[in-house]
Amino acid sequence: MENYLFTHEHVQNNQSVRDMLGQRGIKPGKLPPAEDIKKLERKVARDEKKIEQASQKLPKNKNGDS
Repeated sequence: MENYLFTHEHVQNNQSVRDMLGQRGIKPGKLPPAEDIKKLERKVARDEKKIEQASQKLPKNKNGDS
């Protein structure tokens, strides 16, 4: 019986969220798939490396400030 209550609550919560999204014009089934997190992590690491390499090539500040 207790498992049924949790399942019922879960189903109700999901329905409420879908109803709210529908009221805002958002249709979850029509949203594009999210990008894979591992791919994003690799991209961020590459971009950070590029930024680090580019920052080493910057000219020194003429005023002596860092």
